[in-house]
Amino acid sequence: MNKELNAKIFELIEKHDPINNRNLYPTRSDPKSSARDFRLPIPGTTVHKEYKDKKHTILVLKDGFEHENKRYKSLSAIAKKITGSHWNGYGFFGLEKR
Repeated sequence: MNKELNAKIFELIEKHDPINNRNLYPTRSDPKSSARDFRLPIPGTTVHKEYKDKKHTILVLKDGFEHENKRYKSLSAIAKKITGSHWNGYGFFGLEKR
């Protein structure tokens, strides 16, 4: 394989691949090693939740979330909008044990 192409592939993996590059997310022992919470999927991922027979789809953004064409700063805000009461967003959407 071309050395330049190989180097570019590894550069992209280091920058964008959360499965093979754990440096993108903080560890539990060093939570300040990154601004992004380790429980969150990568931006562009959708999270699904069914609540009271209605399916909700959340789009994970780089700096927040989108639900029903509206942007939110936190999962807790979306959970409150859906349920009408305060919830831990990670718990509500099943992301607390990632």
